[in-house]
Amino acid sequence: MLDQIISIRVPESLVKKLEKLAESEDYMDVSEAVRSILRSKWKDQEGLTQHHIEQLRKEINELVGKMGVKK
Repeated sequence: MLDQIISIRVPESLVKKLEKLAESEDYMDVSEAVRSILRSKWKDQEGLTQHHIEQLRKEINELVGKMGVKK
């Protein structure tokens, strides 16, 4: 997988916070800190999505069971 460059505009205040985060968390640079944050948030979101799917399946199975419908 090749890395690609994307450009985003962020307020200067956020850049300063990212720079402080990169330094305090021992990231090589701001880019590494941003990648880490994105990966973490992406994983969280994927986990939530999978949780919702599992919950919906459970609810559907319960409703189907109550209706007496055979699978």
